[in-house]
Amino acid sequence: MPELIMKKVPIVRLIHAECDQIALSLKIRETLSRYEELERLEDGMKEYIADRIIEATGYWKQVLQRIFDFVTKLDEVQDLQIRSVLEAAFRIKYISRYENEILKPLDIRTSRKRLQLTLWSDAA
Repeated sequence: MPELIMKKVPIVRLIHAECDQIALSLKIRETLSRYEELERLEDGMKEYIADRIIEATGYWKQVLQRIFDFVTKLDEVQDLQIRSVLEAAFRIKYISRYENEILKPLDIRTSRKRLQLTLWSDAA
């Protein structure tokens, strides 16, 4: 069966698709890493509001506290979503690279020597 597969299937197309997935996952990571600067601005704003809460009294203290709580919750959700997307992009890249390594020996357009597992070469 492997001989038939090696003669009939142009595996290189699958390898190219995996490479495209790797490139897209890297682009996702690059895009999301741009938001680190915005995170610093957001942290600075939270620090500023926290300082104003200490100075404020009465009604404005409550208003600033509610704004601070809202921004903090929004930041937590945003960080969780970004982390989730980054982890998924990393998994896609890792799986695609692993699949490429599996597919390389089956690529009919590139001549490769057949490797035999060390476990079986002793039995031969």
